[in-house]
Amino acid sequence: MVSKEIQINKTSEFDGNRSRFASWRNEWTLYLDINEDIYNTDTKKIGYVISYMTSGEALLWRTQWTCEKTTSGKVTYGRFTDFCTELEKAFAEVYEEPVARKLLFQLKQTGMTAVEYTTKFKLLAAQGNLRSSGTKGATDDMMLRDIYIAGLNKPLKKEVENEKEPPETLADWITRAIARDQQWRLNNPTTSSLLPLSKKTVVKSVKTTKPEETRIAKLTDAEREKL
Repeated sequence: MVSKEIQINKTSEFDGNRSRFASWRNEWTLYLDINEDIYNTDTKKIGYVISYMTSGEALLWRTQWTCEKTTSGKVTYGRFTDFCTELEKAFAEVYEEPVARKLLFQLKQTGMTAVEYTTKFKLLAAQGNLRSSGTKGATDDMMLRDIYIAGLNKPLKKEVENEKEPPETLADWITRAIARDQQWRLNNPTTSSLLPLSKKTVVKSVKTTKPEETRIAKLTDAEREKL
């Protein structure tokens, strides 16, 4: 019996943009894991990944890599783990510790989904050697939590803060922020980011008064004769 691929969102094309590498890697990792019965050899896995390296620096890298692996007209793909390591070296954003910390403090969600922002946040935190113990009230967790909150879009931050029981740890903040962001996008498919709720227009009632009646005095007979 031939297995069929499980239809989930397929991997997007990659042009070598390093700021997208982490999210792109997550896409094909998930797809290959879900369809492990289909992509069950190193060659199939590598072939799947490089098929989406279609333009820019990624295409150049793929062409060069394939040439290096070709002997007598046959490509020797090698191990998938080695291929992944080579990809990491070529496209993963790697910063020295001080630079990573600076970029982490400057990081803003602007233009990103909560998932993309969180991925970037975790990457910079790891490269900056900043880790959370996950313990509620621990200094390391509170510091990273506050940095994470500071970078969130203000409307999203407010939505999470206004929950009946606001999150306290970094892990809880990440979970709630992603959930809120995804729910918003599900309900507002044409909206790129969580926007402030529209303010209700308050219409003030204007009290009007009736104009006073103009009373016309009755003319006397003498006054009537003068007309």
